[in-house]
Amino acid sequence: NWLHVAFTDPNIGAAASGWVMTGCVELPPDLRLSAVPVNADLPDADVTNIASETLAALYAAPILSPVDESLRNVFERGQALGYAANRVTKVGDSVSYNPLYLAPLAAGDYDLGPYDYLTETAAFFAPGIETRSAAAKIGLTAFSVFDPAWASPRYCKDDETPLACEYRRTQPSIAFIMFGTNDSGVLNSEQFDQQLRQIVAETLTLGIIPV
Repeated sequence: NWLHVAFTDPNIGAAASGWVMTGCVELPPDLRLSAVPVNADLPDADVTNIASETLAALYAAPILSPVDESLRNVFERGQALGYAANRVTKVGDSVSYNPLYLAPLAAGDYDLGPYDYLTETAAFFAPGIETRSAAAKIGLTAFSVFDPAWASPRYCKDDETPLACEYRRTQPSIAFIMFGTNDSGVLNSEQFDQQLRQIVAETLTLGIIPV
Protein backbone atom coordinates (compact mmCIF):
# COMPACT_ATOMS: atom_id res chain seq x y z
CA ASN A 1 0.00 0.00 0.00
CA TRP A 2 2.95 2.34 0.46
CA LEU A 3 5.82 3.10 -1.89
CA HIS A 4 9.10 4.73 -0.94
CA VAL A 5 9.67 7.34 -3.65
CA ALA A 6 12.97 9.14 -4.29
CA PHE A 7 13.04 12.04 -6.73
CA THR A 8 14.51 15.46 -7.47
CA ASP A 9 12.34 18.32 -6.24
CA PRO A 10 11.84 20.56 -9.33
CA ASN A 11 11.27 23.63 -7.15
CA ILE A 12 14.63 23.57 -5.41
CA GLY A 13 16.58 21.09 -7.52
CA ALA A 14 17.41 18.97 -4.50
CA ALA A 15 16.92 15.28 -3.84
CA ALA A 16 13.84 14.35 -1.84
CA SER A 17 12.24 11.10 -0.70
CA GLY A 18 9.28 9.84 1.30
CA TRP A 19 6.53 7.25 1.67
CA VAL A 20 3.43 7.72 -0.49
CA MET A 21 0.26 5.61 -0.73
CA THR A 22 -0.08 3.84 -4.07
CA GLY A 23 -3.51 5.40 -4.55
CA CYS A 24 -1.92 8.87 -4.57
CA VAL A 25 0.70 8.02 -7.20
CA GLU A 26 0.32 7.83 -10.96
CA LEU A 27 1.99 4.48 -11.47
CA PRO A 28 3.89 3.84 -14.72
CA PRO A 29 2.02 1.32 -16.91
CA ASP A 30 5.04 -0.98 -17.03
CA LEU A 31 5.52 -1.04 -13.24
CA ARG A 32 5.03 -4.41 -11.57
CA LEU A 33 4.91 -4.28 -7.79
CA SER A 34 6.14 -7.87 -7.55
CA ALA A 35 9.53 -6.51 -8.64
CA VAL A 36 9.60 -3.82 -5.94
CA PRO A 37 11.46 -4.93 -2.79
CA VAL A 38 9.31 -5.11 0.36
CA ASN A 39 10.57 -3.18 3.36
CA ALA A 40 10.93 -5.37 6.45
CA ASP A 41 13.18 -3.10 8.50
CA LEU A 42 11.40 0.19 9.15
CA PRO A 43 8.84 0.04 11.98
CA ASP A 44 5.27 1.25 11.64
CA ALA A 45 4.59 4.88 12.47
CA ASP A 46 4.38 5.75 16.16
CA VAL A 47 0.73 6.71 16.70
CA THR A 48 1.63 8.52 19.93
CA ASN A 49 3.05 11.30 17.75
CA ILE A 50 -0.38 11.99 16.21
CA ALA A 51 -2.14 14.90 17.91
CA SER A 52 -5.67 13.98 16.81
CA GLU A 53 -7.29 11.26 18.94
CA THR A 54 -9.56 10.33 16.04
CA LEU A 55 -6.67 9.90 13.60
CA ALA A 56 -4.59 8.07 16.21
CA ALA A 57 -7.36 5.50 16.67
CA LEU A 58 -7.72 5.16 12.91
CA TYR A 59 -4.02 4.63 12.25
CA ALA A 60 -3.64 2.25 15.20
CA ALA A 61 -5.88 -0.31 13.51
CA PRO A 62 -3.99 -2.85 11.36
CA ILE A 63 -4.49 -2.55 7.61
CA LEU A 64 -4.85 -6.31 7.43
CA SER A 65 -6.32 -8.10 10.43
CA PRO A 66 -4.18 -11.02 11.59
CA VAL A 67 -5.57 -14.48 10.83
CA ASP A 68 -5.78 -16.42 14.08
CA GLU A 69 -6.23 -20.13 14.63
CA SER A 70 -9.98 -19.85 15.27
CA LEU A 71 -10.55 -18.59 11.73
CA ARG A 72 -8.50 -21.43 10.33
CA ASN A 73 -10.78 -23.77 12.26
CA VAL A 74 -13.80 -22.13 10.63
CA PHE A 75 -12.32 -22.76 7.19
CA GLU A 76 -11.53 -26.38 8.06
CA ARG A 77 -15.10 -26.90 9.29
CA GLY A 78 -16.40 -25.67 5.97
CA GLN A 79 -14.04 -27.96 4.11
CA ALA A 80 -15.27 -30.91 6.17
CA LEU A 81 -18.82 -30.01 5.07
CA GLY A 82 -17.72 -30.17 1.44
CA TYR A 83 -17.52 -26.46 0.66
CA ALA A 84 -15.22 -25.48 -2.20
CA ALA A 85 -12.13 -23.62 -0.98
CA ASN A 86 -12.42 -21.00 -3.73
CA ARG A 87 -16.18 -20.48 -3.49
CA VAL A 88 -17.11 -16.86 -2.73
CA THR A 89 -20.54 -15.23 -2.40
CA LYS A 90 -21.89 -11.83 -1.42
CA VAL A 91 -24.44 -10.77 1.20
CA GLY A 92 -25.88 -7.26 1.28
CA ASP A 93 -28.07 -4.54 -0.20
CA SER A 94 -28.18 -2.95 -3.65
CA VAL A 95 -24.47 -2.14 -3.57
CA SER A 96 -23.72 -5.86 -3.28
CA TYR A 97 -26.54 -6.80 -5.66
CA ASN A 98 -25.03 -4.67 -8.44
CA PRO A 99 -24.25 -7.17 -11.23
CA LEU A 100 -20.92 -5.42 -11.82
CA TYR A 101 -19.74 -6.17 -8.28
CA LEU A 102 -17.13 -8.98 -8.60
CA ALA A 103 -18.47 -9.84 -12.07
CA PRO A 104 -15.36 -8.80 -14.07
CA LEU A 105 -13.20 -10.94 -11.80
CA ALA A 106 -15.57 -13.90 -12.13
CA ALA A 107 -15.59 -13.54 -15.91
CA GLY A 108 -11.81 -13.24 -16.12
CA ASP A 109 -12.24 -9.78 -17.64
CA TYR A 110 -9.63 -7.91 -15.64
CA ASP A 111 -6.10 -6.51 -15.86
CA LEU A 112 -4.16 -6.39 -12.59
CA GLY A 113 -1.62 -3.95 -13.98
CA PRO A 114 1.02 -3.14 -11.36
CA TYR A 115 -0.67 -5.47 -8.86
CA ASP A 116 0.60 -8.55 -10.64
CA TYR A 117 1.48 -10.23 -7.35
CA LEU A 118 -2.26 -10.97 -7.03
CA THR A 119 -2.28 -13.07 -10.21
CA GLU A 120 -2.41 -16.45 -8.46
CA THR A 121 -4.99 -15.24 -5.95
CA ALA A 122 -7.29 -13.89 -8.68
CA ALA A 123 -6.93 -17.05 -10.75
CA PHE A 124 -7.79 -19.20 -7.74
CA PHE A 125 -10.93 -17.36 -6.62
CA ALA A 126 -12.33 -16.09 -9.95
CA PRO A 127 -13.97 -19.38 -11.06
CA GLY A 128 -15.73 -19.73 -7.69
CA ILE A 129 -17.33 -16.29 -7.40
CA GLU A 130 -21.15 -16.25 -7.18
CA THR A 131 -22.42 -13.00 -8.70
CA ARG A 132 -26.16 -13.83 -8.43
CA SER A 133 -26.59 -14.21 -4.69
CA ALA A 134 -29.96 -14.94 -3.06
CA ALA A 135 -28.76 -12.86 -0.10
CA ALA A 136 -27.88 -9.72 -2.06
CA LYS A 137 -30.97 -7.72 -3.03
CA ILE A 138 -32.10 -4.14 -3.58
CA GLY A 139 -33.58 -2.81 -0.33
CA LEU A 140 -32.24 -5.64 1.83
CA THR A 141 -31.17 -4.79 5.39
CA ALA A 142 -29.25 -6.56 8.13
CA PHE A 143 -32.68 -7.34 9.62
CA SER A 144 -34.60 -8.48 6.53
CA VAL A 145 -31.82 -10.88 5.51
CA PHE A 146 -33.34 -13.09 8.25
CA ASP A 147 -36.91 -12.62 6.94
CA PRO A 148 -38.20 -15.46 4.71
CA ALA A 149 -40.48 -12.93 2.98
CA TRP A 150 -37.36 -11.55 1.29
CA ALA A 151 -36.21 -14.96 0.07
CA SER A 152 -36.25 -15.67 -3.66
CA PRO A 153 -38.86 -18.28 -4.64
CA ARG A 154 -36.56 -19.20 -7.50
CA TYR A 155 -33.71 -20.33 -5.28
CA CYS A 156 -35.09 -20.78 -1.75
CA LYS A 157 -37.25 -23.24 0.14
CA ASP A 158 -40.41 -22.31 2.05
CA ASP A 159 -39.69 -20.42 5.30
CA GLU A 160 -35.97 -20.20 4.41
CA THR A 161 -34.23 -16.89 5.05
CA PRO A 162 -32.21 -15.25 2.26
CA LEU A 163 -29.00 -15.81 4.25
CA ALA A 164 -29.67 -19.50 4.96
CA CYS A 165 -30.82 -20.00 1.38
CA GLU A 166 -27.68 -18.53 -0.14
CA TYR A 167 -25.34 -20.47 2.12
CA ARG A 168 -27.18 -23.74 1.39
CA ARG A 169 -27.31 -23.02 -2.32
CA THR A 170 -23.70 -22.03 -2.95
CA GLN A 171 -21.84 -23.52 0.06
CA PRO A 172 -19.13 -20.85 -0.03
CA SER A 173 -15.94 -20.70 1.97
CA ILE A 174 -16.01 -16.88 2.05
CA ALA A 175 -18.86 -14.36 2.19
CA PHE A 176 -18.42 -10.66 1.47
CA ILE A 177 -20.97 -8.94 3.75
CA MET A 178 -21.93 -5.28 3.30
CA PHE A 179 -24.91 -3.53 4.88
CA GLY A 180 -25.64 -0.05 6.17
CA THR A 181 -27.21 2.13 3.48
CA ASN A 182 -30.78 0.94 4.05
CA ASP A 183 -30.28 0.14 7.73
CA SER A 184 -29.57 3.76 8.62
CA GLY A 185 -33.23 4.59 8.03
CA VAL A 186 -34.81 1.73 9.98
CA LEU A 187 -32.32 0.58 12.65
CA ASN A 188 -30.46 2.47 15.34
CA SER A 189 -26.78 1.78 15.95
CA GLU A 190 -27.43 -0.79 18.70
CA GLN A 191 -29.92 -2.72 16.55
CA PHE A 192 -27.60 -2.63 13.56
CA ASP A 193 -24.74 -3.89 15.72
CA GLN A 194 -26.88 -6.77 16.97
CA GLN A 195 -28.07 -7.76 13.51
CA LEU A 196 -24.61 -7.62 11.97
CA ARG A 197 -23.22 -9.75 14.77
CA GLN A 198 -26.00 -12.27 14.17
CA ILE A 199 -25.07 -12.47 10.50
CA VAL A 200 -21.42 -13.01 11.38
CA ALA A 201 -22.29 -15.63 14.01
CA GLU A 202 -24.44 -17.66 11.61
CA THR A 203 -21.76 -17.39 8.93
CA LEU A 204 -19.04 -18.66 11.26
CA THR A 205 -21.22 -21.49 12.57
CA LEU A 206 -21.64 -22.81 9.05
CA GLY A 207 -17.89 -22.86 8.44
CA ILE A 208 -17.88 -19.75 6.25
CA ILE A 209 -15.39 -16.89 6.65
CA PRO A 210 -17.17 -13.51 6.91
CA VAL A 211 -15.46 -10.50 5.35
